[in-house]
Amino acid sequence: MILIEKIENLLSENNGQMTEVEVCKILNITSRDIPWGYNVTWGRLFQANQTFDLVSSTILENND
Repeated sequence: MILIEKIENLLSENNGQMTEVEVCKILNITSRDIPWGYNVTWGRLFQANQTFDLVSSTILENND
């Protein structure tokens, strides 16, 4: 649960979006350590530059 809160805080401090690489570097984790599933408030988006971004669900909802 603590990791979920840390990622949520990072995203909220960065306008709801950060590269997966930046999140992993700041938290000293690998992409496999990022929690997914129930109670996760972000999505993983593949970008044109061949990287992944973590995007807050509030940003995703506003783009519908």
